Amino acid sequence: MRSMAQIWQKAAHVRGKVIQLPLPGSMGKYLREGQNLIPEHAFGRETFSAWLAKNADSL
Repeated sequence: MRSMAQIWQKAAHVRGKVIQLPLPGSMGKYLREGQNLIPEHAFGRETFSAWLAKNADSL
């Protein structure tokens, strides 16, 4: 998430400090372990940076 926030900041020309906030508990563990991802069903190849570039007018 830190990386995505920094990429967004650059694309949107926004300054500010990106801070890390821990996400405790079962939801935090779920996300840290990548259980919200389904790599065997990955359909797209577009990066977040490329998506931001195409959608710059909505930033």
